Amino acid sequence: MNAAEHYKTRYLEPKDLDQYNALLRYTFQVTEEELNATGWKDDEIKQSKFPVLERADVLGCFDGDALVSQFAVYPLKMNIYDTVYHVGFVTSVCTYPEYTGQGIMKKLMIQGLTQMHEEGKSFALLYPYSIPLYHHLGWEIVSNKISFNIKDRQIPTKVKAPGYVRRVSWDNTEFHELHSHFASITHGCLFRNSLA
Repeated sequence: MNAAEHYKTRYLEPKDLDQYNALLRYTFQVTEEELNATGWKDDEIKQSKFPVLERADVLGCFDGDALVSQFAVYPLKMNIYDTVYHVGFVTSVCTYPEYTGQGIMKKLMIQGLTQMHEEGKSFALLYPYSIPLYHHLGWEIVSNKISFNIKDRQIPTKVKAPGYVRRVSWDNTEFHELHSHFASITHGCLFRNSLA
């Protein structure tokens, strides 16, 4: 008998937060030192991840009481050629190495994407760490990311333009209205909600 037949799959709950974070840290090799260097503290990480378990669909596979694999789908909206679609943003795709090769992630992925489809979400999106792995699972590339680093000394300072620049908090209403307007006229842009 296959040991995987005894595994249980269910949606994660707030009580699973510590195991959820531990699996993320292990999979993506985030150390306490790296977190501290970026200014994050353990309680802050838990606080930032807690809403994920409340507002996203996070499927987990358990061996007994131990979380061994997880797959999350965040509910978002996206502008695709001037039509706003409900989409699922896939993240937190993790499995401990001793449980890989048993079809666990494939099962979680099928269940999560089926649920997403039943809820009317038209597209699933993710930022893969391994394009060949996800391509093998049926995912396709729809865009490339281009990054630009601009130093402050490269910004023109003698330009006469109305307005001003100021720093605002993430929950600033005007900031969200500006981003929502930008998303409404920009193909491929995600509408950010409080979770994102």
